[in-house]
Amino acid sequence: MAVGSGTRETTEKHTKRTGILLVSLGAKHARPESIELAVARAEGLCGTLLVCALDTAEIINRVVIHGESKESAQRYLDGVVSTLESATKKCSGRIQVKFIRMSEFVSDPSYEKFHLIVSRAYEEDGAFQRHIDNQTFRNLQPVLMRMGIQRRNDPRISALAEYLLFELALIL
Repeated sequence: MAVGSGTRETTEKHTKRTGILLVSLGAKHARPESIELAVARAEGLCGTLLVCALDTAEIINRVVIHGESKESAQRYLDGVVSTLESATKKCSGRIQVKFIRMSEFVSDPSYEKFHLIVSRAYEEDGAFQRHIDNQTFRNLQPVLMRMGIQRRNDPRISALAEYLLFELALIL
């Protein structure tokens, strides 16, 4: 697909698309400038950009990996999310930009249906659970090694796997 070809058909296809930007709140790039850059890049590719702050996933990370209390993690993330939400509101251009927290998105009935399917598969299918836990371990391996987690079957891995399950449900 050619971006910016100038044809009416291409423009119509793009305006009907919704892009999704998943913002990992613990990442060093989770800054207002990054949101602005993503919006600029999304122009011409979609008509709407949904900016989804991964607050639920980051609370899990801060509690499991960093040993914070859930309340402390929530207070910290509320500040980060507020800053990013303000940046999102300032982004204006040829596309519509919407901001949502993962914690709000997961209660949407259309998402809940797919999350239930993925979560059930994780709970009931041992091979699927091992695959998800293995991928979670591989994705977070440098951080986990610093925590002393050297095996894929550490019980903390299943708590951290929730992010990957979220992504899978979102793709569905």
